[in-house]
Amino acid sequence: APPAWLNRGVLLRSSPASEHQLIRHVLAYCLAQQYELPALLVIDYLVAIKSSPFVLLFGPRGQGKTELVRLFAQALTAPFDDQYTYVNCGVQFDQTAVQFQDRFSWIKFNETLETAANPANTGKLFFLCLDRLRFSDVAAYFAKTVRGADGHLRLVMRGYPADRWPILPPNVIITGTLDADDLHAPQ
Repeated sequence: APPAWLNRGVLLRSSPASEHQLIRHVLAYCLAQQYELPALLVIDYLVAIKSSPFVLLFGPRGQGKTELVRLFAQALTAPFDDQYTYVNCGVQFDQTAVQFQDRFSWIKFNETLETAANPANTGKLFFLCLDRLRFSDVAAYFAKTVRGADGHLRLVMRGYPADRWPILPPNVIITGTLDADDLHAPQ
């Protein structure tokens, strides 16, 4: 079972484990999976997910941004089949394929948020990795949050009425990756 104390913004509030123990655990897990990650990278990612509802990892393609998210998720939620959602947003075919991928990505995004918000999943940690985002995706998925009248943190979605803005549950860690190689590629 995932550690119930690991929640976005309050990662270690009631944990019997220290941050040092958590970092050692993640590094040991990665090493057991044949990945040697720098400790500072794991520390930086931990700080980011503790302080923000969204984390964007930016860098050259093939440098391990997505692997960091996957390994971190596995280390904390194994077996994590239903608690890790990977969405490849990097379709670069024709416009129809991009529109289909955008629709699929949005469905998977909402589905993960709804699953995590289910009261039966309160003690479970969910990771959502939106891989190879385009800059326009950042505006759609990571725009602005507000606290609704119901007390829930919600993602403001342009073009949607406020009552349809998705809830951002505290047990979801959302990470997007942006490839520096795609910075000047046609969108």
